[in-house]
Amino acid sequence: MASPRSLKGSEVQQISCILLPRFNMMGMVSLLEPTRIANYLSDAPLYTHSFHAAEAGKVTSSNGMEVTCMGLPGKLTRDDIVFVAGSWGAENYRDPALLAWLRRKARLGIRLCAIEIASYVFARAGLLAGRQATTHWSYLAGFQEKFPDILAAEQLFTIDGNIMTCAGSTAASDLMLHLIQEDHGAPLVGEISDIIMHARNCPSRGYLTASVGAAIQPDDRLFRGAVRHALAPTARTGLADFHRSQRARDIRGIRVQLAFTFRLCVPKML
Repeated sequence: MASPRSLKGSEVQQISCILLPRFNMMGMVSLLEPTRIANYLSDAPLYTHSFHAAEAGKVTSSNGMEVTCMGLPGKLTRDDIVFVAGSWGAENYRDPALLAWLRRKARLGIRLCAIEIASYVFARAGLLAGRQATTHWSYLAGFQEKFPDILAAEQLFTIDGNIMTCAGSTAASDLMLHLIQEDHGAPLVGEISDIIMHARNCPSRGYLTASVGAAIQPDDRLFRGAVRHALAPTARTGLADFHRSQRARDIRGIRVQLAFTFRLCVPKML
């Protein structure tokens, strides 16, 4: 097992969260809650966080909650982390000041992480060229098409030097637990996982769309029965009785199965 990363300077790490309009609150809470519990379990605070935006003021999340933000962070160290959180609409976000700020901090070696659709912002700033990166699974195919010089990966998160990307939502907890473990070891992460009832400590390559689909096993009898009944002539039972027949139940069932198949497989084929 790898030893915890050696921190330089202050033991308290600054987490600067830059919020884009309509950012995902679930992803932000999933990101910060493990650090709050890390502080609670430790003799001294390990993390502190602050909220920022391209312009100081209130930023509204996708669920309507508002967060009061300061302007872009000032002095940062290489032990600090900047998270840029974006959701719907971030694929079109083009604030020149923020893009320039990100480029400057990347050149200084500051750790930067794009959460969910903020990966588009990092790509537009030129931070992901030639790198592996991820975003929310529903945007992944479009992300790869728009930025062919980036290797779009269907992963919970990616880390390449000082540049990170995260698929968002609860995957942010997986990323933060990984970072906490790097800095403070597995025992602390185990305690945090127990408190937040996080059943897994996923590697970065955790599969994005398996959370629902993994629990669903195709019923071969349903498919065979539906095909058999679908091929049989409806005249055997009459139209009125058809809707009450086993064939109708099978066809309704196969529609459900096909809906799940479409939901889970189509993103991989695009």
